[in-house]
Amino acid sequence: MKKKITALILITIFFNISVFAGENSTNETKRPALVIYNLKIEKDNKKYLYYSTIIPKTISKIIKTYNKYDVITAGEIQDYRKNIENAEDKRKYINSLKKLSTSTSADYLITGACSIDNNTLLIELQIFNSRGKELSYISKKSIEVGALLKDTIDDLTVKIIKEIDRFDKRNKKRFAPSPYLGLYRAFSPFTFGIETGRVNFLEKWKDHYNNTEFVNTFLTANITSYLGITANFEYFSADNEGKDGLASFFYFMGGTLEINFYLRPSRLFAAALSGGGGYSRSKIEIFFTDNPDPFVQADRTTISRDPLVKITAAIEFNIAPVMVRFGSSYTRIFYSGEALETYTIFMGMGYNI
Repeated sequence: MKKKITALILITIFFNISVFAGENSTNETKRPALVIYNLKIEKDNKKYLYYSTIIPKTISKIIKTYNKYDVITAGEIQDYRKNIENAEDKRKYINSLKKLSTSTSADYLITGACSIDNNTLLIELQIFNSRGKELSYISKKSIEVGALLKDTIDDLTVKIIKEIDRFDKRNKKRFAPSPYLGLYRAFSPFTFGIETGRVNFLEKWKDHYNNTEFVNTFLTANITSYLGITANFEYFSADNEGKDGLASFFYFMGGTLEINFYLRPSRLFAAALSGGGGYSRSKIEIFFTDNPDPFVQADRTTISRDPLVKITAAIEFNIAPVMVRFGSSYTRIFYSGEALETYTIFMGMGYNI
């Protein structure tokens, strides 16, 4: 029971570390997301309502040409406030924008208003930096005619890009990634994980020892989507309680190197067949007593170091960046006397680094 609990704790810790590292990796590689809202029309200029949608759509189209951002035009009007003097009101307003950016998965929100007075168009925009919880304001006046209006929108777009670039630089300094990220990325072609399951003894060995649980840690180098190499380190211990003969304990630890072949009918699923060999260290302790204690000196101890071969078949489910696998393996240890054969049934979790 203690072995099962220990294995469960190790897998839980590993899963949480994997998810945390996956989130960091994703945040480092994705492009900033911008959500641009329709403009509020000030001073009851209802006949100019088309400016509410035309200007944001034009700005969005120009920003997309930079190919640096993921841009969405929301198609609705959001609250636009400027010159908020009361600190508490400003805090509440920023928190409301933060909630909005979270719900839309946006790094930046662009809201604003426009008004027309004596054929002069005033466009005021607000840029909200979600990570830094900062506001920036830009504005531009224009004669309300075609060509000049286009130049005005172009100028505003350039200002928006400059402000977002400025925010990006500040965010990178303020929210710098872990200093261990370089080491983490160095292992990017690999999968690291833990397996646990049931060891079943075969042939004559099953008459001497009870089946037991094992723990295996593995590191896989993913050469291609169809080929990989896995290094394993496995440990288990067994006893002969309830069987005939003197009381005995068996301890095994071994390392193997396997070549993996994958069949991937989809991105989320793979069938794997692996084979390889390695080296093991086994220890057998025998006690000439009816009440043996594994924590005291055994009456007889035998230690053996021997080569082994291992074959594994498994199915894997990839829910990026976590991989879950179920399978079975066969191991043969070439002792000088009677070879030891076992098969295992296991489940494991890995992180696709």
